[in-house]
Parts: sequence; C-alpha cells; structure tokens
Amino acid sequence: MGDHKDGNDPTKMPQATTQEWGLVLAKSLASLIPFAGGPAAEVLGAIITPQIEKRKTEWLENIRRDLYELSRWKTEVTPERLSQDPAFTTAFLHASQIALRTHQREKLQALRNAVLNVAAGTAPDENLQLVFLHYLDMLTPLHLTLLDCVADPREWSARRSYPLAQGWNPDAGIIFEAVYRGQLPAENFHVQLLQDLYSRGLVGNDANPNAFLSPPAEALIPRITDLGKRFLAFITSPIPELDNADQATV
Repeated sequence: MGDHKDGNDPTKMPQATTQEWGLVLAKSLASLIPFAGGPAAEVLGAIITPQIEKRKTEWLENIRRDLYELSRWKTEVTPERLSQDPAFTTAFLHASQIALRTHQREKLQALRNAVLNVAAGTAPDENLQLVFLHYLDMLTPLHLTLLDCVADPREWSARRSYPLAQGWNPDAGIIFEAVYRGQLPAENFHVQLLQDLYSRGLVGNDANPNAFLSPPAEALIPRITDLGKRFLAFITSPIPELDNADQATV
C-alpha cells in the first residue's frame, strides 16, 4: 500500500487498465449484500460486514488480475466488450454471490476459472453455465477433488505418489478413500460424495455409489460422464500458466 514500485511488478496492471477493469467489475458488485434495518441488523452488520468487504475486495482483485492476464492471452477480451456482454455479467454476478458465501480456496479458484471461461468464450451454453455455477455452490472441494480422481484415476494417483497395482483397472472411489483415509468427516463419506456426483449426472455409466459399501465389481467402477468432463473444463482456467499455478481440482 502506497508503494510506487508496483510499476515494476509484472503481476500489476498499468493504472489506466486497472481502472478500466475495476469499473467493469466493481459497479456490478457494489451493493450485493446491503445491511439495513434496526439495531439488530446494525449489530449483525458490524460483525459480518468487515469479512464481507474483505472477501469482496479479494474476489474483485483476483478476478481483475486474472482478466488482465486473459486479455494478454486473448486480445479480443477487453473491458469494453465484456461490459456489453450480458452473459458475462450474469455469470460474474452469480459467481460473485457464491464467492461471498465461501472461504474455501478451491471453490474460489473454480469460480474464478468459470468466469474466465465465460469471458474467453470457452464456456458451454448459457443455460449450462448457470447449472454448473449452481453445482459449484452446492458441491464441496472434496466433491471437486473426487470428480477429478474419477476423470483420470491413474494420473490423479501419480500426482499424489499413490502407487497403483499394474494391470488393475483403477477404482476412483477406493483410491480416493484410501488417500483421504482419516481425513474425511465421517465413515464412508466418499460414498455420499459419489452419490452427489452421480445424482447430478457428473458420474455415470454403471456406477452405483452405494455398492462401494460391498466388495467392488468391474461394472460398479465410476466413470466420468460427458457432462462431468464439461463441468471440469468449465472450472479449469483457460490460461495455461494460471491453471498450472493454482489448480481448481487438486
């Protein structure tokens, strides 16, 4: 703060560009959660408002920085164009409301990536965008991690240095439970996570999450659906360097 060396920081934008991006974003978010009413509301506002303002500031700053990086990668992404794009405004406002309701880094990163994909034109149909944002609101980081495991169990296991037997058709539910054993909030919690993903059409084929309570069978191994793949793509950064720096589904 007050440091005039920001001009030498490659992560900082020039002042004029900062103002342009900030205007596009901040105007939409200015009065998202107002507090009004009697003394009780004032007390609640005094308790909650500082955290809300902190979250709002961090969210806007991170989105602003990411959009700037996106505009360097795709020159057609400009503040002027996005300010005239109703689909971007809708996605941004939905994502912002969810972002203010969470402190979880993985969800915040996934929400930012979703907004970037809408801005970049790499997002799915507008109706599907809203469905996927609703999923992000309802699902936990553990859901996202498990879905990532289902998408590619061998690669997911390799990232965690978890050895898999050669010739074994990897079962994402069993692998996930083994890696997170002792860290999940309840016994067989991975079964509930799988059921949630299954009920949303993100995991499918012959998968029956309840069957993981009994010895697994080949037909019961969960497979990611086309919808699940599109959802993962939606919450993955369209900018390779950002995606490598902070994955949404680690």
